[in-house]
Amino acid sequence: MYDESLYAPTPLFKLWHDWHKATSFKYQPFFSMLAAAATFGVCIGSGYRGHTGVKANPYIIALAGTGKGKENPRRMAMHLLSALGMSSQIGAQNWGSDSGLEREMMSGDVIWFPDEFHTTVKTWGMANCPTYKIGIKDLLLNCHNGGRYTGRSLKDANEQLIIEDPMPVVFATSQPVLFFGTLTAELITQGFVNRTMVFDAARNEVSQYRSGQKDSSDRIMLVPEACPKELVDIISKARKTEVDSACKVLGIKRPLNRYYLSPEADEALRVIHYQLEEISHKASESNDSHTEALVARVMEKLARMAMIHAWSKDPKNLCMGADSIEWAHRIVEISERTIARECPTLRQTGTEFEGDFNFILAKIKDAGDKGISNTELIRSRRMPRQRMTDIITTLAGTGNIRGEQFARGQRFYYVDNDE
Repeated sequence: MYDESLYAPTPLFKLWHDWHKATSFKYQPFFSMLAAAATFGVCIGSGYRGHTGVKANPYIIALAGTGKGKENPRRMAMHLLSALGMSSQIGAQNWGSDSGLEREMMSGDVIWFPDEFHTTVKTWGMANCPTYKIGIKDLLLNCHNGGRYTGRSLKDANEQLIIEDPMPVVFATSQPVLFFGTLTAELITQGFVNRTMVFDAARNEVSQYRSGQKDSSDRIMLVPEACPKELVDIISKARKTEVDSACKVLGIKRPLNRYYLSPEADEALRVIHYQLEEISHKASESNDSHTEALVARVMEKLARMAMIHAWSKDPKNLCMGADSIEWAHRIVEISERTIARECPTLRQTGTEFEGDFNFILAKIKDAGDKGISNTELIRSRRMPRQRMTDIITTLAGTGNIRGEQFARGQRFYYVDNDE
């Protein structure tokens, strides 16, 4: 069901939505809204801060199946940024190494559009993951909140590369089953999920297939032809202020613009904070360590999205209203529900294999003398195959279980008799 208050809550989002609807063969307003939020984030730039001090640089992972309209919102973002003279801030779609991403951050604020993101996440869970791939993950974790990024020098390996206050925005796309199948508990303990918002577009789908029209006057416009002039003009004026011109002439650093909360927004935030504390308290009593950090995680993501909403409503007004807080809360809630629904096993924290290790061992014990096949183990717990292999290897190596190979290659596992 189409919900304009969610998909097109402000004038800029409405212009984007109308553009998307006019140019898409696969009409996906939810997916398109996420692309708009990421694009507006990089348009806002690092010169602005939210009410908590964060920047408008969300990490958004939007999931949809093949042929479900993922491509057009990405193309729209790139065309809009090009029309705004921000082509240099359009980052990579294929992530080869951390050094390539560092080069793009050195030129200023950047937005990355990695497609088939599950392939990158999958490499992070490999035992022999290359250093330059691990470097991508570390870069994403370290640059989310700005500050100072320290990496390797591109010219001299003995020198450090320092980037002050980086502001990367991520709009990654993937397929739901493939992406959730590559997530591991390690990515939670390392803070990757805390920094990202994950959305399954299929569950918020208002798709409409639009076939080509015979009448050329009725045909769907191509994206390059359709970039709305009004959208470009509004964002251009918001980015070019008298303060920017003065700073450029004087050669000084632009002062930060910080959003403040209206009384209504402050009250709305208090209510949300109280509700989250209640959830966190109940979870703490039930010894669910995953949700103990719920308040901090949600409030940080909410602050980033509320800032984008407020800016898109009126780029010159630094007062954030209750409508911005409430819209952002709806968006973050959708992400949190997606993670809780699709990744229940990822609620675990602690040691590397603790949650899955204990589950698999209990499953083998419950099977008793009959044993349990490798296939049954895989079906019983969603996790990457390599992670399952590592757990079985660990259990066998510590003498907890033994495995036996049967006909047709089927392998069964039993609790070791000497346990």
